[in-house]
Amino acid sequence: MTSPPPHLAISGDLGSGKSSVAAGLAEALGFEVVSTGAIQRGIAAEMGLSVLEASLLAEVDPMIDDRIDGTTVRLAREAVEPIIFDSRMAWHFAPGAFRVRLTVDPAVAAHRIMGRGPGATEQYASLAEAAEQIRERAESEARRYQTKYGVDHTDPANFDLVIDTTAVPLEACITQILTAYSAAPLPRAEYGES
Repeated sequence: MTSPPPHLAISGDLGSGKSSVAAGLAEALGFEVVSTGAIQRGIAAEMGLSVLEASLLAEVDPMIDDRIDGTTVRLAREAVEPIIFDSRMAWHFAPGAFRVRLTVDPAVAAHRIMGRGPGATEQYASLAEAAEQIRERAESEARRYQTKYGVDHTDPANFDLVIDTTAVPLEACITQILTAYSAAPLPRAEYGES
């Protein structure tokens, strides 16, 4: 009997397409997607905060990251099937996962985020405001992860595959990940073990 394939940990810059890529991979592979961004947005909403405010609070209040990261660790360990984690830190918390990092030019990221429309969770009054809040959130996250875990979540050495999505169409990005994932000589995961 062969072991199941590893989890997929999709990390990346704000606006790099993590959620769209994770959704496309889920459709292609039939795997569940777990979004730690959705978990964080839920926590922020519970607290009556914006996502940026919750991110800044998490620098001094470990409860937010403990909830998010604890959920990632538990799900990665207890899963009976591979999971696609849409998460900046799952590469660190899901041992044996195939780790992908998506990067994007900050100006393109701001345009993408502004283009999400009125139904988007995060709303910005202008492109300049979107760019500034993206920058602030990225800096806040970098400080938190370095302080709390001693890691640089942007270091390409932490990943099996890095793709700059600035000019790469979504379908091409998904295809590139699927190809690399299926060819990866990684040890396969054993799920459902505590």
